[in-house]
Amino acid sequence: MDGAIRLWNLKEHLSAPLSPPPPPPKEESIRRARSRDSDSMPLDDDQATTDSAPAPVPLPRGLDGTALSTHSTDASSSGGSSAEMPPRTLRGHKASIIMLCWDPRPQNQRLLSTSLDKTVRLWRVDRDGAIACLQCPDYPTAAAFNPLYKDVVFSSTLEAAIQVWRLQPLAKSRGPSSGNVGGQGERGDKDLLYEGKIIERINVDEWVTSLSISPDGSLLAVGCRKGSVVFYDAKTLKFRYAKDCRNRRGKHAKGKKVSGLVWKKDSTGLCVTTTDSRIRLISLADLSDVSKF
Repeated sequence: MDGAIRLWNLKEHLSAPLSPPPPPPKEESIRRARSRDSDSMPLDDDQATTDSAPAPVPLPRGLDGTALSTHSTDASSSGGSSAEMPPRTLRGHKASIIMLCWDPRPQNQRLLSTSLDKTVRLWRVDRDGAIACLQCPDYPTAAAFNPLYKDVVFSSTLEAAIQVWRLQPLAKSRGPSSGNVGGQGERGDKDLLYEGKIIERINVDEWVTSLSISPDGSLLAVGCRKGSVVFYDAKTLKFRYAKDCRNRRGKHAKGKKVSGLVWKKDSTGLCVTTTDSRIRLISLADLSDVSKF
């Protein structure tokens, strides 16, 4: 893992015409090929076959996702077509990236990333470097934007805590800090535009594995290691209620960690994924399971 973030423009790939696959070989061509093989290399009776299938036809690249997901994983690679290479690569993390979170306001074009280098970085896709680097007290497991306040972000760490950060413009006369917790990044981060300050902190009972704030900005959903989802008031940070997302019986009855949280656009429901291969759609009206897969 090189700690880089690679971005593709999905609109360009999805709007590109799909190249048709090459036509399958005709039966006559297959028979001729088998005849040549049998003349050049005799087979024993137990090796011979009469219903051999032709080699599989390669799938077209692009819309099948292969080129987007498997090419250019090496940061040192170069060349190739636009479908194989990401149009933009964001670098700055010194260790593997844990998660990514897009700003819910598309016009801002901002991205949060957490990493094993104990930092949360804020990116703008039109810039190569991070615009903010938040030094965390422990490994940051998740991060989220506040949909109501552009200068407020949330993060969680392995010390079973949630931090609320306020982003402040960085004075140009001030250089990067030496990496203190809550500072503005490590030495070498010369292009930062903001510094972060922890203004609030929530201590929770277990490790936090995911975070998400409702689109209306009213609720903060916190996914935990043992399968529970805890809801806080996103403004006052007071506890509201909790929901267990674990099986009633079986080997996963003790609960598995929450791996993802996605809100409905109207903030009335929440989709929860856990590492026991379960997907649950929860109604916020009564915390019931609307669907479970």
